[in-house]
Amino acid sequence: MHKSPKAKLASAESLHRLALYHCLLTDFLLCGKKITTSKEIASKLGLNESTVRRDLSLTGNAPGKRGIGYDASSLRQRIGDFLALPPFAPFAMVGSVAVATAVFNFFPVEKFGFVPIAFFSEEPGDWGKAINGREVRPVDDISPALTSLGVNVALVACHPSWV
Repeated sequence: MHKSPKAKLASAESLHRLALYHCLLTDFLLCGKKITTSKEIASKLGLNESTVRRDLSLTGNAPGKRGIGYDASSLRQRIGDFLALPPFAPFAMVGSVAVATAVFNFFPVEKFGFVPIAFFSEEPGDWGKAINGREVRPVDDISPALTSLGVNVALVACHPSWV
């Protein structure tokens, strides 16, 4: 996480909680929830309401309305901007095509801001196949490929003997 200039003035604890709020708001949005309150956020995370409001005030005028709550999407965006979170994070997947397909069917990574841009497998039968329009490459190609693609995150779901 790259902090914005304003975020550098916040405590590590507040920054950690803001990241948790960002994740919780993402969950809310994925479930179709459009409005939330500091009370609800506090309850879900086992915090005090005043702590949540104080943390949110660090981001500037949080888009909340007294008695109604916060627009979850606007609040998530405001927190993301404050924490200088990128709009998406490119990542690589290491594992067989079968495992990658299962993961993507179960877990919609794009909805959480992750974009799969590279796939690697130890299985020769997987090489050359496509997942999400990307060619599956041999595991031996990881190091040069990740450097050239600017990937900092990888999801590794493979047999322990591969690593």
